[in-house]
Amino acid sequence: MPYFTIVIPVFNREIEIVRAVESCLSQSFRDFEVMVVDDGSSDQSIRAVKNISDSRVKIVCHEENRGVCPARNTGIDHSQGEWILLLDSDDELVADSLMKIYQAARDCPDGIDRLGFLYRRDDDRMSPEPIFLETVLNYEGYIAWRGGLILSDFFHCTRRRTFRKIRFAQGRAYEETYLLDFAKVYQTKLVPEVVALVHFDSANRASNLSTQQRMAAFLRDAVDQEKETAYILQQHGEALKRHSPDWYQIYRKAFILYCLLSGNRGRGTKLTIQYLAEYPFSAQGWVIWLIGLISPRLLARVKAWKVRTCDVGKA
Repeated sequence: MPYFTIVIPVFNREIEIVRAVESCLSQSFRDFEVMVVDDGSSDQSIRAVKNISDSRVKIVCHEENRGVCPARNTGIDHSQGEWILLLDSDDELVADSLMKIYQAARDCPDGIDRLGFLYRRDDDRMSPEPIFLETVLNYEGYIAWRGGLILSDFFHCTRRRTFRKIRFAQGRAYEETYLLDFAKVYQTKLVPEVVALVHFDSANRASNLSTQQRMAAFLRDAVDQEKETAYILQQHGEALKRHSPDWYQIYRKAFILYCLLSGNRGRGTKLTIQYLAEYPFSAQGWVIWLIGLISPRLLARVKAWKVRTCDVGKA
């Protein structure tokens, strides 16, 4: 059995996926498999991977695009490694990173089931930001740490056995549900080593989409996001409120947003009244509600424009 399985979901990235896979195959540490999950691509992504001649590279295909979280679940279900590494298709591992990860995993006690490492981005920023010191996080510690981050992405190295109990969402919601559920059951050790590079050159990366494309994605994903945000507040709301009140407030606003984007004006209005009773001077709360009452499409357009403006400002 390989020591690592590197799971790489891909959707319409025939150039970037080759870079990602080759960054794995060039590692000095050799005991791994690469599980590429094609998530319904319509370009030549599958052909590009099949042209890579290495028995450690395996491909699983979705007939239609289902989203990154279901693709990760599929890759994990087909994996054999003791530890699962998650790599995005437009990112790459740095030289000798698998050896660094192996050394940390080899010395990891049984009570710790995930290792978190640093990314370096194209803009030379590190993620997570602020950069952490080596530490072990329990549930409360994870929430307090995560709530104070400016950039929150970190590179995951997780024991495969944990996915029997905690899995990614099967819809188009983001990974926060999985991360919080995991933190509630398992401990994470943060290791301040850069092991992967984050690139922004993919045309279909969220930060490169047009306002119209973002708008369509927000409306498409709204129902799943509403469901997952409701779950987070139900299962983790008290802990969030206690250990990271600012993050808790963000989830409250997000719940209103997704309800209104999905066309659930009644529920959105009820949540807004409850939210504004606690945060009466929240300008965002008022704006989300009023625009959402006018039109979910208008709300999606405003959110898409705001996100794109923020991305341009960071470039």
